[in-house]
Parts: sequence; C-alpha cells; structure tokens
Amino acid sequence: MRSLSCAALGLSVLAISGALGCGGGSGSADERVTPNASSCDFRPAGPQGPNVCQEYVGDATETQNYKNSCALSPTAVWATVGCPRVDAIGGCTTGSSIFTLTTWWYAGGRYADAAAVKANCLKDSRNTFLEP
Repeated sequence: MRSLSCAALGLSVLAISGALGCGGGSGSADERVTPNASSCDFRPAGPQGPNVCQEYVGDATETQNYKNSCALSPTAVWATVGCPRVDAIGGCTTGSSIFTLTTWWYAGGRYADAAAVKANCLKDSRNTFLEP
C-alpha cells in the first residue's frame, strides 16, 4: 500500500478546504467525541490560524503518520481522543475501509455556519457531511 506523507496529506486537506468529518455520539457537545479516534487540534494557532481539528480513526500506521505531521505545526495539539464538539459547526468525512479522516470546523473560522461547511464538503461525492 502506498502511503502519502502526513504533512503533504494534512496540508492538502487544509489547502483545498475539504472539511472532512467523522460521526460522534449523542449527548451534549461537551460529551460527544468519536470513539477510538486520535486528533490534531489546529485551533490553538489563534484567530489567524485554521479553525479546525482533524480526527483519525483506523490504521495505526496512518494514525502515526498524522501524529508525526501534527508535531510539525508548533501550535497544534495531538490527543488520543476525538475532536471536541464545543463550538463545532460541522464536519466532513472521507476515508476507506481501513482509515477515516475527519475535519471539524468551528465557529469563528473560515465558514460562517453549518450550511457553508456542508456545501464545501459535498463538492466531493466521496465525502459525508456531519452535524456536531
């Protein structure tokens, strides 16, 4: 299996604004996280940075690659849990049978509301829009 560089794939996802998301559970936004996920939260970069958190579920090698890529961003924070849903306005998911990549977009970022995240997400028929 050919593997893309995490930095290249992560930056590509951000560059094309292909918000990618993965499903969460029920309950309040404080309680919902994706089971068995790891994440790279880019929001600590502040208002000038990307207002996204990317979530990874599946293949351990791919997850490790994303962890290494996350470490290249000096303000990003890696976690062994999914992205927080507080202030999330929408997510978009894409993946394969062995790996799912999720990007959650947050209030105050590139998109004004969930409708904008959804419109961008669904530009690619392989993506699925998710509400927080």
